[in-house]
Amino acid sequence: MRELDEKDYYFLRIGEADDDTERLGCYLDNPFNMYLVRSIHFSGPEEITYGNR
Repeated sequence: MRELDEKDYYFLRIGEADDDTERLGCYLDNPFNMYLVRSIHFSGPEEITYGNR
């Protein structure tokens, strides 16, 4: 990648920690609409019941 022009690639390295990411390059066309978001999402029933309540 060192030999490529920055506009010819977009590289993401995602580690385990929030601040453990690396983004290199500035590929102008993004055909996959790829981006990095660090968040937790979940969905489930409106009401969660535990045991026999």
